[in-house]
Amino acid sequence: MRKRRESSTSLSFLDCICCGFGAIILLFILSMGATTNIIRKSKSELEQVLQQRLAALGMLKADRERLTGELNVAEKALEEIVKEIATLEALIATL
Repeated sequence: MRKRRESSTSLSFLDCICCGFGAIILLFILSMGATTNIIRKSKSELEQVLQQRLAALGMLKADRERLTGELNVAEKALEEIVKEIATLEALIATL
């Protein structure tokens, strides 16, 4: 008959490998939770920045509309002044 070899070292090695693999999985799961909190915090900060930029954009649009209105008024005034100058030059020429 053949003699059986005792393989207690292989079972011990297998236990160590399984424990190590379990520890790695546990660390991975715990680090994912910390990453999720960081992502949530970054998301809230970015949303605040977005709201600020949208508010600034609204103010700039309002300023642009106001300035466009002022420009139109100034152009009309300029046209009237040019017409008045032409009228005065014609009057001077007749005199």
